Order: sequence, then C-alpha cells, then structure tokens
Amino acid sequence: MKFNPFNPYKRLQVYANATLAPVIGHIKATGTESLEGETSEIYNEEHASVNVVATAGLTANYKMSECLDIFADGMFLYRSLHNRGALLHHKPMSVGVGLNYNLNLKREK
Repeated sequence: MKFNPFNPYKRLQVYANATLAPVIGHIKATGTESLEGETSEIYNEEHASVNVVATAGLTANYKMSECLDIFADGMFLYRSLHNRGALLHHKPMSVGVGLNYNLNLKREK
C-alpha cells in the first residue's frame, strides 16, 4: 500500500508505505557430545511457525527524466503481530537507494 499526499505529477514525490506479510519458518537443530569415546545426543529439536509482520516507512522518488527515476527508501517500523517476544529487543531499520528505468514508456505524438 502506498499513499502519496502530494501531487503525483511533480518531480519530487514522497510516499508513506506499509506492508503486512506472512512469515513462514522451520528450524531443525541437533547437538551431540562425545565423552571417552561415547557419543550421546544432547538435543534434537524441530520447530515450525507462521507469523505476520507489519512494516512502515517512507520513500522519496525524484524524476530525473521521462524514463529515469531515482529513489531512497527507508523502513522505520518492523513489528511482529504474533510472536512479540523474539522481536522486542530488536529495532530493525533498512534504507535503500536505487534507480528505476521505464522501458515501456508510451509517448504521445
């Protein structure tokens, strides 16, 4: 979902964005210990989970020409809606910069 509060036809556009995404995981871990030639299994765990994650951020897009845009993207909110315990101590943030080139530009004659 993107929300553009400013005029979309200007060169500089600022968007607020939000995502809601499912996260599916499966972990299998085993541990062994050897003592005096004998090996014993300490643990053998397997865990599967389904989670829902919500994110929110800002995007700034600058139109350099009819075909070329440059953008900067920042995600400032990352929240687990199901399993809050593991994510309470983490404050993830991501920032990205990129170029978009429009190959399918329809020109008026």
